[in-house]
Amino acid sequence: MAAEGDDRATLLLGTQRALVGAVGSSLYGACADLQGDLVVLTWYVAPNMPEDEREDLQIAGTEVIADFGSDARIEERFVEVSDPAQPLPSVGEWVFLRRGHTTA
Repeated sequence: MAAEGDDRATLLLGTQRALVGAVGSSLYGACADLQGDLVVLTWYVAPNMPEDEREDLQIAGTEVIADFGSDARIEERFVEVSDPAQPLPSVGEWVFLRRGHTTA
Protein backbone atom coordinates (compact mmCIF):
# COMPACT_ATOMS: atom_id res chain seq x y z
CA MET A 1 0.00 0.00 0.00
CA ALA A 2 1.21 3.52 -0.77
CA ALA A 3 2.14 5.97 1.95
CA GLU A 4 -0.65 8.10 3.42
CA GLY A 5 0.53 11.24 1.59
CA ASP A 6 0.57 9.33 -1.70
CA ASP A 7 -3.01 8.14 -1.10
CA ARG A 8 -4.12 11.71 -0.37
CA ALA A 9 -2.51 12.99 -3.56
CA THR A 10 -4.03 10.12 -5.55
CA LEU A 11 -7.46 10.94 -4.12
CA LEU A 12 -7.36 14.68 -4.71
CA LEU A 13 -5.75 14.61 -8.14
CA GLY A 14 -7.79 11.61 -9.25
CA THR A 15 -11.05 13.29 -8.24
CA GLN A 16 -10.16 16.50 -10.05
CA ARG A 17 -9.17 14.52 -13.13
CA ALA A 18 -12.43 12.55 -13.03
CA LEU A 19 -14.45 15.78 -12.86
CA VAL A 20 -13.03 17.13 -16.12
CA GLY A 21 -15.98 17.24 -18.47
CA ALA A 22 -18.36 15.91 -15.80
CA VAL A 23 -19.33 19.15 -14.05
CA GLY A 24 -22.82 20.31 -14.91
CA SER A 25 -24.61 23.42 -13.74
CA SER A 26 -26.22 21.53 -10.82
CA LEU A 27 -22.93 20.78 -9.05
CA TYR A 28 -22.09 23.47 -6.49
CA GLY A 29 -19.15 21.78 -4.79
CA ALA A 30 -17.36 18.49 -4.19
CA CYS A 31 -15.31 17.14 -1.29
CA ALA A 32 -13.16 14.02 -1.18
CA ASP A 33 -12.08 12.14 1.92
CA LEU A 34 -10.16 8.94 2.55
CA GLN A 35 -11.05 6.97 5.68
CA GLY A 36 -8.87 3.88 5.66
CA ASP A 37 -9.98 1.89 2.62
CA LEU A 38 -13.18 3.96 2.22
CA VAL A 39 -13.27 6.78 -0.32
CA VAL A 40 -16.00 9.29 0.55
CA LEU A 41 -17.12 11.67 -2.18
CA THR A 42 -19.60 14.36 -1.17
CA TRP A 43 -21.38 16.09 -4.03
CA TYR A 44 -23.23 19.32 -3.17
CA VAL A 45 -25.96 19.63 -5.77
CA ALA A 46 -29.01 21.66 -6.73
CA PRO A 47 -32.41 20.20 -5.89
CA ASN A 48 -33.92 18.29 -8.81
CA MET A 49 -30.53 17.64 -10.37
CA PRO A 50 -31.00 16.11 -13.84
CA GLU A 51 -30.38 12.36 -13.94
CA ASP A 52 -27.67 12.69 -16.62
CA GLU A 53 -25.65 15.03 -14.39
CA ARG A 54 -26.00 12.59 -11.45
CA GLU A 55 -24.83 9.74 -13.69
CA ASP A 56 -21.80 11.80 -14.80
CA LEU A 57 -20.79 12.23 -11.15
CA GLN A 58 -21.29 8.54 -10.45
CA ILE A 59 -19.03 7.73 -13.40
CA ALA A 60 -16.46 10.16 -11.97
CA GLY A 61 -16.70 8.27 -8.65
CA THR A 62 -16.02 5.01 -10.48
CA GLU A 63 -12.91 6.55 -12.04
CA VAL A 64 -11.71 7.71 -8.61
CA ILE A 65 -12.15 4.32 -6.92
CA ALA A 66 -10.32 2.64 -9.80
CA ASP A 67 -7.16 4.46 -8.66
CA PHE A 68 -7.18 2.44 -5.42
CA GLY A 69 -6.73 -1.27 -4.71
CA SER A 70 -9.40 -3.91 -5.02
CA ASP A 71 -10.11 -3.69 -1.26
CA ALA A 72 -11.12 -0.03 -1.54
CA ARG A 73 -14.75 0.93 -1.14
CA ILE A 74 -16.61 4.07 -2.16
CA GLU A 75 -19.42 6.04 -0.58
CA GLU A 76 -20.98 8.82 -2.60
CA ARG A 77 -23.17 11.36 -0.84
CA PHE A 78 -25.44 13.62 -2.88
CA VAL A 79 -26.34 16.55 -0.66
CA GLU A 80 -29.09 18.76 -2.04
CA VAL A 81 -28.46 22.42 -1.30
CA SER A 82 -31.76 24.26 -0.89
CA ASP A 83 -30.16 27.63 -0.08
CA PRO A 84 -27.03 28.23 -2.20
CA ALA A 85 -26.28 31.39 -0.17
CA GLN A 86 -25.48 29.27 2.91
CA PRO A 87 -21.88 28.03 3.36
CA LEU A 88 -21.29 24.43 2.32
CA PRO A 89 -19.86 22.20 5.08
CA SER A 90 -16.47 20.61 4.46
CA VAL A 91 -16.37 16.81 4.42
CA GLY A 92 -12.74 16.00 3.70
CA GLU A 93 -10.99 18.31 1.26
CA TRP A 94 -12.47 20.49 -1.44
CA VAL A 95 -11.78 19.38 -4.99
CA PHE A 96 -14.35 21.63 -6.67
CA LEU A 97 -16.24 24.75 -5.63
CA ARG A 98 -18.40 26.74 -8.04
CA ARG A 99 -17.81 30.47 -8.08
CA GLY A 100 -20.09 32.36 -5.73
CA HIS A 101 -20.36 29.58 -3.14
CA THR A 102 -18.67 29.65 0.25
CA THR A 103 -17.56 26.93 2.65
CA ALA A 104 -18.03 26.46 6.37
